[in-house]
Amino acid sequence: MKLPAGKIEGVCSNDESRLVLNNVHLNVEKKRLEASDGKMAVMIGVEPEDGDTSGLVSVDVFKAARKAKSGVKLNGNATLDNSATMPRATAEGIFPDVGAVIPGFYKPELTHTVCLDAEKLLALAHTLNDPKGRCSGAVRLWVNSKDGCIVVKGWFNTDRDIGLLMPINSKNS
Repeated sequence: MKLPAGKIEGVCSNDESRLVLNNVHLNVEKKRLEASDGKMAVMIGVEPEDGDTSGLVSVDVFKAARKAKSGVKLNGNATLDNSATMPRATAEGIFPDVGAVIPGFYKPELTHTVCLDAEKLLALAHTLNDPKGRCSGAVRLWVNSKDGCIVVKGWFNTDRDIGLLMPINSKNS
């Protein structure tokens, strides 16, 4: 399997009490990699190779494959293109069905998308929140149209505190 460009392993949990979520899940049937930390989830389409099997994949496998600029074969073990072999991850429990939580209203043909700069959104989140407070990185967003600015408010701030983020012009938005 060719690794996706994005670092899916960045979405995995670091919580040692949630070992299943400390790993990426290869879902061969749905042709995707899945990761979650319990608060966010991501599904990235991949083309599994013959012999690849569904199951957990350690974050270390992705790090090693990226370092070696290698693909990975995921059957009983994880085998990099350079023949280095690592064991597949194991953990008690079942990886959650992350696809089941996709909102029913999400139908690309019926909604518009807004393309935004995540770094600028993060800068606003830090500016609008107490960095040591609860939900310090949480923001609320108001989107009126795909062409207008996005109103950004911190989780616990006053009505006077407001951020504005202009969407990025994109042919796909």
